[in-house]
Amino acid sequence: MATLREIKRRLIGVKNTQKITKAMKIVAATKLKRWEKDAVGSRPFFEHIENMIKDLVATGVGLDHPYLISRPVKKQLIVVVTSDRGLCGAFNSNLTRKIYEFAKNERAKGKAVSLYTIGSKGIRFFIAKGENIFKSLSAIERRGKQELAKELMKELAGLFTDGTFDEIILAYNGFVNRASYVVRIQQFLPIALSKDESKQDGEKGFYAFEPSSENVLKFLLPLYLESKIFRALIESKTSEEAARMLAMDYATENASEITNELTLLYNRVRQSGITKEISEIVGGAEALK
Repeated sequence: MATLREIKRRLIGVKNTQKITKAMKIVAATKLKRWEKDAVGSRPFFEHIENMIKDLVATGVGLDHPYLISRPVKKQLIVVVTSDRGLCGAFNSNLTRKIYEFAKNERAKGKAVSLYTIGSKGIRFFIAKGENIFKSLSAIERRGKQELAKELMKELAGLFTDGTFDEIILAYNGFVNRASYVVRIQQFLPIALSKDESKQDGEKGFYAFEPSSENVLKFLLPLYLESKIFRALIESKTSEEAARMLAMDYATENASEITNELTLLYNRVRQSGITKEISEIVGGAEALK
């Protein structure tokens, strides 16, 4: 059985860990509040741009734009957004495992799949799995999300238009609420506009374009791609902080349970020692009679 000193040392360690996890939970909750506002607030802007593009394309405008032209997919690039830091539960492992299986299935279809990893956690996982990594980025928290989105949009659009890749996929953890997030795997290029079945014929939005609808579409398509990357970055960060807050909350609760168990064990061992000493004293007194 462990001695009182060992139990006390472990008890102090668990209590110190509990203080750290509690503080990390508070920090994550504070960051989550800010990121959640950005993630939710950007959705109407993104959806409005997508609706405008769908209405323009529905009229036959810009169908020959390079971003809208599909071609046989021989080479595919998967852009995976993970985090640089850990201690956020299964946030990274759920995404990386799913993308690993997705890449295997795509290769089974005859596609040459490469990965563009964003975040050090994704880099480590895919290197360990021996995946074909085209490029990787880390320490992204030090950079502004808007600036990074612009750079990535230009780079990825260039890789698609020059024929380096025939299809580009964007994968990230999408924020649902503070208790959940989902893995989202979306086609980035060529642009595949989702069909809005709630819109019936004649319900399309009405826009007056100046100087022409073609010029407006040329402006909107890069903006749409940039906003899509921006949305992926901020939703991933929001989901990360939500996952970290929950993970630290569970860790704090577990530390509290362990503290209670160690306290009971400490008292039991101490009581056993006291009882033993009393028995020895009584036994010694009886022997002197």
